Amino acid sequence: MRKVSLLTRAVEDFRLVCLIKDNYSGDEIELDSMAYHLQQCCEKILKHLLKESYVICRKSCGMRELHDYFKQYNLDYPVQLKPYWVYLDKFEDGARYGDTVVGTWSVIEELLQVVSNLLTQQVQQRSKNKIDGMNVFENVENDLNAFEKLQREWQLCTKVATGSNDKRIQYFINRTEEALCFNEISRSQFDGLRQKVKEFREEWF
Repeated sequence: MRKVSLLTRAVEDFRLVCLIKDNYSGDEIELDSMAYHLQQCCEKILKHLLKESYVICRKSCGMRELHDYFKQYNLDYPVQLKPYWVYLDKFEDGARYGDTVVGTWSVIEELLQVVSNLLTQQVQQRSKNKIDGMNVFENVENDLNAFEKLQREWQLCTKVATGSNDKRIQYFINRTEEALCFNEISRSQFDGLRQKVKEFREEWF
């Protein structure tokens, strides 16, 4: 089964917005369709950026929670999206369940350009990261179970980590906590993986 990245899904959301825009019939509800898919696109970009910084967030978290993640981990929220944060927050539920149309041409057209530039930037950066060997976890085989994947990720992680506080180490710790939370691994497996992290860190002192 093909593995699809958050960035790829963001690009697909953006393509849907463009398709709706190119075939706009004048019905205001189509504005909300564009607003919703733009919001979904931005949400996936933010989740992609968090993942690139080795921060794991819930799959179902929305714009407000994502905004809080950036503040909590002292990460730079994309400056291009800051002026539109209120609109994106409104689009999240309003464009799906609201009683009135929340999308407007002016905001949607501005956001289309902003998101297009941001996506282009991130796609280019992803290509550079792959060349630099940063996306180490993408090399893990997909046909392994959760525990086997984590063991393989740890092997890859220790090969490229540059210190006890390397971001990849923190990302791996977050991955083990997520796997335990969703019952993908047992407590004993979790404890064993965390012991490996402890021993690795002790070697650096």
